Amino acid sequence: MKKNCIPLFLGTVLFIAAVFISPFPPQLLPGFAMTAEAAAKNPLNYKAKQILKGESFILSADTEQTVTFSSKSPSVASVSGSGKVLGKKAGTAVIVAKIGKKKYTCKVTVSDTVDLLLFAGQSNMTGRGDPALAPALTDGAGYECKVVTNPNQLNPITEPFGLGQDSGTMRDGNLRTGSLVTAFANEYFKQTQVPVIGVSATVVGSGRVSWSTIHYKEAARRLNKAQKALQKKKLKIRHIYVVYMQGENDGFAGSTVKEYTDSLKLFYKNLSKKTDVEACLVIRIGKYTKQPSLYNNVLKAQTQLCKKDKNFVLVSTKAATLPDSNYQEDGLHITQQGLNIIGREAGKYAGKYARTGKEPSIKDEKYHNTYKPNAE
Repeated sequence: MKKNCIPLFLGTVLFIAAVFISPFPPQLLPGFAMTAEAAAKNPLNYKAKQILKGESFILSADTEQTVTFSSKSPSVASVSGSGKVLGKKAGTAVIVAKIGKKKYTCKVTVSDTVDLLLFAGQSNMTGRGDPALAPALTDGAGYECKVVTNPNQLNPITEPFGLGQDSGTMRDGNLRTGSLVTAFANEYFKQTQVPVIGVSATVVGSGRVSWSTIHYKEAARRLNKAQKALQKKKLKIRHIYVVYMQGENDGFAGSTVKEYTDSLKLFYKNLSKKTDVEACLVIRIGKYTKQPSLYNNVLKAQTQLCKKDKNFVLVSTKAATLPDSNYQEDGLHITQQGLNIIGREAGKYAGKYARTGKEPSIKDEKYHNTYKPNAE
């Protein structure tokens, strides 16, 4: 025991000496534990926050002292004594938290306008990626309206998008994992500053005929239910689009350009009769890595239709030219890394279209040119 006391004593002396002699501040020395309040200039859990009208969140401070909250613009966003912030109308409000003699602020931006987007298609739209590899959602960029389980509750988009939304002809079971939707919402919001309200409407293994004759009915029901829920919340709906990624099954089935074109037009025609959808934003499908030419007719049909028909807007061409490493071992389904790439491109060009009303020109590596709408 006596032998062990000497090194322990010397260690203590050396540490104390280091604190007082070292040119470095004590908080930079190994083993020095900094309190959260000393480390953070602003102890609030949010320095800035974007919310929808009618949405709320809790503002809190990492301190043991009493906190007094107030809003500089209570008509835009109010705050309770416990820190519950409620968005009341569009605009910006500064929430002030007084802690002792100091004041800290959180900038709250409230939106009352949204774009309603129905994400429809088969398995690559359903999403077969790894949700852990999906990007983090930009604050305020997008919300999911889970029309099957709780249409009146809007939740920030998370992966797997559309989980648990099985009803009618749309039942994907446990096949739904990571999708392109989060990446899409981030880029769309960057272009528009208008939040996306996303609704899932996908069917694994579905073909062109089933979408034009059967599945459009469930898609329409979901879109209308979401629209009513948003109107009930008194949110303004600026645009309503269907984002469509489908056609792999038709490539395997050997569909002709005309067969696929006619079916896609019929799908949109039937959907538009039952809903207020304004346009079909087409994410062109990819490739079957074991036989890359298999989807050529579908790719050609999607490209030509978007050129000739104003109801169809091409927003992504990436999938067909992704490296094989961006596809899973089955050669058909796209990995999360690939879905992120497609989602970013689709969200960027969809956002530009929503903002300007002009169909985008897109670099098209598949055909070694620039896709230009309304061109021969």
